[in-house]
Amino acid sequence: MILNSRSFAVAPVCKSGQQTVYGAMLHFPVEIACEVEADPDEVTFRWEFNSSFGTIELVPTVTSGRKSVVHYIPRSEQDYGTLSCWGRNRVGLQRMPCLFVVIPAEPPSAVHNCSVGQETEHFFRVSCYEGKDGGLNQYFHTEVRGPDSSLLFNLSSQTADFAIRGLSPGTVYTLTLYAVNAKGRSTPLVIKASTLSTPESQTRRGKGSCSDFF
Repeated sequence: MILNSRSFAVAPVCKSGQQTVYGAMLHFPVEIACEVEADPDEVTFRWEFNSSFGTIELVPTVTSGRKSVVHYIPRSEQDYGTLSCWGRNRVGLQRMPCLFVVIPAEPPSAVHNCSVGQETEHFFRVSCYEGKDGGLNQYFHTEVRGPDSSLLFNLSSQTADFAIRGLSPGTVYTLTLYAVNAKGRSTPLVIKASTLSTPESQTRRGKGSCSDFF
């Protein structure tokens, strides 16, 4: 629901599109944000943690307008579960809470469905689909090795997309790609990628061809 200055006054409701599943490590805080739509937007919040052992009220760390943030620290396996967040404005209390699930963090899943494109004598681009992040922020690495298996490049990126330059013409390279988060690294994926030989590259340019990689 989108509210504006012409909206009727309404009690808070959960804002759509929020992150609802959080991975957390024992004894490390995870920042969980609860946002609501409300008019008026002067909102107070109540948080509760629900597990098989009962319900505990939590104190929000920061509350501003229609957003509230709690820093939650799981200290045992029993501290994984569901957090509920309610907003209240002068119209009333939110009927259905916003729900956030805290799960044990784990290493990320492997990247998959990698494609190679935009090849020239000295360049190619590799793009992969990201796997599950394990509940934590993840980033990506690729190790580029030459025909003699020597390591030429070790690149990192916030996305599973790599533009690899400074390569030799007509050469087959071995790429090892993997994701990393605070819990560890994924299973590596190994692929082959080749640069164009010089005559092949000149022929492609002469015909005005272009890559359909993107």
